Amino acid sequence: MRRHFLLAIDGPAGTGKTTSARLVAERLGFAYIDSGALYRAIAVAARARGIDSPEDGRLRPLLMNLPLRAKAARDGFRVYLGGEEVTTELRDPRVSALASKLAVDPSVRGRVEAWLKELAGLGPSVVEGRDIGTDVFPGADLKIFLTASLEARAERRSLELREKGLDASAEDVAAAIVERDRRDSERSVAPLRQAPDAVVIDTTALDVEGQILRILGAWERFRPRRPRFFYRIEQWSIRTFAGLFWGLRVEGAERVPRGGPVILAANHKSYLDPPLIGALLPREIHYLAKRQLFDVPLFGAWVRASNAIPIDREGFDRRGIERALETIRAGNALLVFPEGTRIRREGLGPPKEGIAMLIARAGCAVIPVRLKGTWKGERRGAGRRGITVRFGEPLLFPPVPPGREGRSRFPEIAARVMESIAAAGAGRDEGPGRETGGG
Repeated sequence: MRRHFLLAIDGPAGTGKTTSARLVAERLGFAYIDSGALYRAIAVAARARGIDSPEDGRLRPLLMNLPLRAKAARDGFRVYLGGEEVTTELRDPRVSALASKLAVDPSVRGRVEAWLKELAGLGPSVVEGRDIGTDVFPGADLKIFLTASLEARAERRSLELREKGLDASAEDVAAAIVERDRRDSERSVAPLRQAPDAVVIDTTALDVEGQILRILGAWERFRPRRPRFFYRIEQWSIRTFAGLFWGLRVEGAERVPRGGPVILAANHKSYLDPPLIGALLPREIHYLAKRQLFDVPLFGAWVRASNAIPIDREGFDRRGIERALETIRAGNALLVFPEGTRIRREGLGPPKEGIAMLIARAGCAVIPVRLKGTWKGERRGAGRRGITVRFGEPLLFPPVPPGREGRSRFPEIAARVMESIAAAGAGRDEGPGRETGGG
């Protein structure tokens, strides 16, 4: 798992990425990393050698020996070629145009990605570009995608160029932006596109401060929060016990974001399942539990302290669903069991459609989780090797329309979640008696 928080800001030219990213990094105390500056630095070196296209055979040897050094800092992003700083040269329109052309070359992108990952590995960072949240850092903790009208983008870029003493009309800049958008969106390698789990912010009517506040608002929802002392003690105790006595194995936990709204959808075998999953993650989780458990002396108090949300299994519990949605929208992780109850047999049970409704309304990523061995009947089988917990690939569902049309999609959503839970179980061999993907 990455040690440092990473905030990715993407979007087309003129949406305010550079200014917003730099100032957000400054306010958060993070390093600011400008991916476009690295591409433009390559373009500066290429222009000096007469290289004007990715087909030029001199480009790859140039990349192999390019003496580029970048410094990510709170006060800006500085780039050096050899011992000379070239930061001020990077905004020349001719350099930007050449950088866009060279960026289609896989060797150029690979070199820049290596630099970006090296820089982001040094500490918490805000990285801006056009493919940061989709191709370079698809696992970024928070993804922002900025948009704006063409007119607003052209005016901003022409003003920026005029302030630097460069002659640029809004009309000429608009034409250049349209061409840049087309080239960036249609290129075969890492095209400009919005990540499905990105927070979209339209900056057309926002000034710089407004953009920063919107991004910081998203950060408040997604930033990691250290678990409470009681919760950390509970996590340590469960992990230690499960590791010592049940041979606990965990795979894919790094797929769960360390902050922000997310749903964990798991199969259900035992009362142990919620605290066990919670013990494996560096954040607190909330989960749905049947209301009757809250009335059990002592156990009910522990369930409440462990972030359980009471819900009635019989009928439709509107209040329980609303509390679950409030929990997710506040930036928390919610554990749900699509089967609705413990299934104490081999395989998976059928899903409840109410879970699909919750997922559709929450509008966040869903992480499938497959548990094996938490039910003691599984651990008795020949060749069993204790408890295994596997976290699968995140699922992202498109918005569901309201009314009957939306409800017609619930069976499909529920089925896909169960299929993903089953697929998450197809990991490494656990011995002769292990389950296969479908249970």
